[in-house]
Amino acid sequence: WIKRSESIIKRYRDERSRVDEDGQRRYNALWANVEILKPAFYGKIPLPVAERRFKDKDPTGRAAAQILERALRNEIEICGFNEALQQAVSDYLLPGRGTVWVRYEPEIEESVSLPPEPQTDMRDAQGGIQGTETDTEHDRPKRQRARLNEPEDQEPEEAEPEEEAEKDDEAPEEQKLMDTGDRVVRESTPVDFVPWDDFFYFPIRARNWSEVTAVAKRVYMSRNQMKKRFGDVVGKKIPLQKDDRGDKTQNTTLQAQEQDKGQVYEVWDKEDECVYWVAQGYDYLADRKDDPLTLEYFFPCPKPLFANPTTNTCIPVPDFIQYQDQAIQIDELTQRISMLAKACKVAGVYNAAAKDVQRLLNESVENELIPVDDWAAFAGEKGGVAGNMSLLPVQDIIGVINELMMVKQKQIEEMDRLTGINDIMRGTSDPRETLGGVRLKSNSSGTRLTSRQNEVARFARDTLRIMADIMSQHFSPQSLIDVSGALYEEGLGPKDMP
Repeated sequence: WIKRSESIIKRYRDERSRVDEDGQRRYNALWANVEILKPAFYGKIPLPVAERRFKDKDPTGRAAAQILERALRNEIEICGFNEALQQAVSDYLLPGRGTVWVRYEPEIEESVSLPPEPQTDMRDAQGGIQGTETDTEHDRPKRQRARLNEPEDQEPEEAEPEEEAEKDDEAPEEQKLMDTGDRVVRESTPVDFVPWDDFFYFPIRARNWSEVTAVAKRVYMSRNQMKKRFGDVVGKKIPLQKDDRGDKTQNTTLQAQEQDKGQVYEVWDKEDECVYWVAQGYDYLADRKDDPLTLEYFFPCPKPLFANPTTNTCIPVPDFIQYQDQAIQIDELTQRISMLAKACKVAGVYNAAAKDVQRLLNESVENELIPVDDWAAFAGEKGGVAGNMSLLPVQDIIGVINELMMVKQKQIEEMDRLTGINDIMRGTSDPRETLGGVRLKSNSSGTRLTSRQNEVARFARDTLRIMADIMSQHFSPQSLIDVSGALYEEGLGPKDMP
């Protein structure tokens, strides 16, 4: 399946050398069919809906459903959902398997805040109050001298309101900010596209998805990324592998070093309820965690999109395999028609003794006659121009081309019947066809594609369910309020948040 998929992608991209392109003509039916089916399966970003299964009188459930639905509609616009789904559908139509992966990603930063127990300013106009920490030795003689000069029956003067207001304004400036550790400033659920050759499931002989006990994805990480994720000790010991995903024509040493990355496999095992990180070439586990997300179905990815599944294996069959014989024959007919079209030109032979005939082909321009010596002999004995020149039988070549074109059209129609792409899907129809005939063909084409459209819809729905599960369990109440804007529903705003 991997070898088939690689050849199918090369054909879709039409990766041929310049020599092959000049000497070979091809009808890229694979590209045409994929570009027609892709918008038919996934046309635009879906609209999340979260609601109670039964519309019972449950105010708490109704509020929770509204918060979750608004949060999903906001998150789906910024988490990469649309791009990941488009790429998954492309893999579904080419290699035959499309996959996405949902992550929980909190954005953490170092926060600063006021002290948990701010100290009260215990000073007045004459210094610190006696018996407090602000009562310094410099302030005590000044307060004693004030008391000696003060009559016993005289009440202390009260400070004027303006001075008190100034003291109150100055008090907060004395409170110093202190570090209170890291805090979560934003929470999100990014949706990542997993290429078809970087996704794995176990056991490999699983007959259907219910028998799959573990899934994994391969991630290419640089040295700094591995140190940041697994620590300096483990990050240094993981060997770097050649990253040949990109252009393989770059052979310089510097470019080769830049392409070296570590291959890390993230394995989610449902039986052990653990997540393992295994690195290529490293003899120990890079990391291990016990069910970090606690999802309902454990896996952070939905059931992949499988093309042409059967009941005895999870290995898909690409669509192109089903009509590759017709596509190859169409390519052969296209190549033959191209060669005959090149031969369909004015060519022939002429009598070398009749040099005037050569001048007719080489020197003649519009509305110009070429003089011929001894016209009687040229026209009588030699038979004129027709007797001295014989052209290539172009009519026979045109007849062969027309026959090949008819055979090619029949093959294209046969391929369309296999793929379910008819003239309605292509946007063309017979102008003489009745309205009932058009509707009948449209309904039949819709029925043919409905099951596959429903499968893509199921895939998008399961992805949204995982996002909602992560939000419900791991988002803080403040994050859910922020991402859903739930207070606006009640006529409130951020200033009204506790």
